[in-house]
Amino acid sequence: VGSSLSSIQMLSQMVNNQVNVDESGRAILAKMTTNAKETMEKMSDIVWMVKPGNDKFSSLNNRIKHFAEEICSSNNIALNTNFQPELAQLTLPMDMRRDVYLLIKEAVNNAAKNAHATQIDIVITINNDTLQITVSDNGKGFDTSANVQGNGLSNMQARAAKYGGNCKIDSRSGMGTSVYVQMPVK
Repeated sequence: VGSSLSSIQMLSQMVNNQVNVDESGRAILAKMTTNAKETMEKMSDIVWMVKPGNDKFSSLNNRIKHFAEEICSSNNIALNTNFQPELAQLTLPMDMRRDVYLLIKEAVNNAAKNAHATQIDIVITINNDTLQITVSDNGKGFDTSANVQGNGLSNMQARAAKYGGNCKIDSRSGMGTSVYVQMPVK
């Protein structure tokens, strides 16, 4: 599937680069390229999530850093990560590993795409068998009492609640946003 998607992406880019493609054709080809790339990224996430050797937090740590560095570098955002060393040997079940990754991915995407942040900080610690995650940005912030479009914020809260944890979003216009997550791990 991955190689087929990769070939679709490459072929659509090749056709797009040809001189005789009109603007509507270029838009369609650009959409094909983007869709193929996004689907390849999702496939990569799925393979990583189900691979048994990735159950240690160190694997999750590497995946988070790779994703966040890619998003931040392409958007000229400074990234600071601080993952407590004691987390390296923590083992997480596949579902929890997936939900922690997707929760952080959502928070980083929101900061990069919606907040117009210039800095994102990710801090992960463990205290008394509780995983504590903070994703903060210095972006434009938003009114948390306003009806926000999309499902991202509610999805983050649902992912934490699924494990008996919680997700709190602290934001004010002009003051940035912080996402605080606590999840029991035992």
